[in-house]
Amino acid sequence: MEDNNFFKNAQKNFTKTIAKGLLKGKVKVKGLTSKKGKKYDAVISLEDTGKYVNFKLEFE
Repeated sequence: MEDNNFFKNAQKNFTKTIAKGLLKGKVKVKGLTSKKGKKYDAVISLEDTGKYVNFKLEFE
């Protein structure tokens, strides 16, 4: 499965499990890495703007 730039930058593999979760609505992803090198967890969903489909992150 080809990596997505967001997940690549967050140093996390875009897996089939993540893809299935996104298609169902939301998926909790642990161990993402920020640009400053800090680890974080987020609930990710897809947001359709009408022109683009973006990732929407929610933090606990």
